[in-house]
Amino acid sequence: MEHKMSAGNSLDDRGASHGLRGPAGKPPIKNPIPAAFTLIELLVVMAIIGIMAALIVPAFTGILGGSRLSMATENVLGAFASARQLATAKNREIEVRLLVFKNPDSPSSSSQIRGIQLAQVEESGLLKNIEKPRIFPAGIICGNSAAMSSLASGTIPPTTATNGDPSISGVGINYTYYRFRVRPDGSFNLSNLGLPNTVTNYYLTLYSENFQPSGNTPPANFATIQIEPATGDATLYRP
Repeated sequence: MEHKMSAGNSLDDRGASHGLRGPAGKPPIKNPIPAAFTLIELLVVMAIIGIMAALIVPAFTGILGGSRLSMATENVLGAFASARQLATAKNREIEVRLLVFKNPDSPSSSSQIRGIQLAQVEESGLLKNIEKPRIFPAGIICGNSAAMSSLASGTIPPTTATNGDPSISGVGINYTYYRFRVRPDGSFNLSNLGLPNTVTNYYLTLYSENFQPSGNTPPANFATIQIEPATGDATLYRP
């Protein structure tokens, strides 16, 4: 017996062949085609992304710079504290060195204080390196002008590193250093700096070399460490 398919069955089967079946007696549901972005919508999205980047990048740069400045400040304060502890514990003078060199990643940069290192004065008078140099994070310097750092304003020029001095990555021994000593009682002997008698405040100022001071005014984000030579106490000032 020949079986004839009804019109309704044919319609349903055609809908099923497309993956969707409509209600009885109604045409099948067509697959929706997703709408694409128009050119204007894409331009608006790109403009919003550009505005957000312009707001976020400077803020991120400021946060990163502040973090690096804090790390450099901790290096200096930590070196001062270690020098006093070692001088007292070993009953030996400890020499503190402020390392001056160019940024190894930027040969055209100027020579600035970019690290600190300690050495022990032996009974013979010879110096013994007791730690590796503590190099500041990239871009952070300690200003070596009289206005920014009175400890770098002496008449005695910095000492040139020799083969017996520790090597600095990317620099070797191509650096100089200002030096002073911490006595066994914890006080600071600054005579090796040749500071003029007019200097009554003893301090170092750290900041990013991308933001140079204006005359005697430091950049907006800076850290000044002031020391009291008689006691060796260090005080931190930040805006």
